Amino acid sequence: LEPIEDENIGKKDKVISHEKFKANSSKNVISFKYLQSTFSSIDVAKILAEHNYTAEYILSTEFDIFTFKKRYGYSKVMPIVGKVLFEHFGLDQMVEKSKLDNFINSISACYVKEVLYHNAMHGTDVTLSVALTIMNSDFEEKLHASKLDILSLITSALGHDIGHPGLNNAYLMNCFSEIAVNYNDKSVLENFHSANLFRIIKERQNNIFEKFSAYDFKTEMISCWYDKNTGEDGSLYISF
Repeated sequence: LEPIEDENIGKKDKVISHEKFKANSSKNVISFKYLQSTFSSIDVAKILAEHNYTAEYILSTEFDIFTFKKRYGYSKVMPIVGKVLFEHFGLDQMVEKSKLDNFINSISACYVKEVLYHNAMHGTDVTLSVALTIMNSDFEEKLHASKLDILSLITSALGHDIGHPGLNNAYLMNCFSEIAVNYNDKSVLENFHSANLFRIIKERQNNIFEKFSAYDFKTEMISCWYDKNTGEDGSLYISF
């Protein structure tokens, strides 16, 4: 999704222009140029040591994601933190390890950096919050959560706002955007984000779930991703 910027807005206040978004709403707004990209592998311990970070610190409540961004740069935050989480929970042993770096990097790259809030920093922050909740509660014991459940949660958290344009559902529906039309005004952005995650996985170099059975993928992964993102009036979360 290419950012649409207004040249009349200063650099410090750069946002996506509503008028330009509306003008482009008849176009295909989903144009993820990174879907077929290949990213280099990340050696977590080595890259963290460059600035005296440890996995333990990243997984603590003391971790400051904004300082981390200053040290490593925006584009490396989700790939590094995501890899730390996969390794901490042993999820890297469940998936195609050779494709894991590409998968996380592709998710990060398909967030729109110019969107002030719903960007890859937000996606990473939410994923860390999910991970800390799992680690510091009796979540696994009370819900009898399996490794597959945790893999589903971490993956859906990483990609829960992929491609967010910085505009809400009401705006997208009122301007008859292509996204709203595609999803018939039903949980517009939520369906959009879920679909984007599938678009990433469909690329062979990103498909870390290649060896999963159809049953596990459909019953666990898909249901978690979809339920994580849908619930247009909030009733889903309240009932949970």
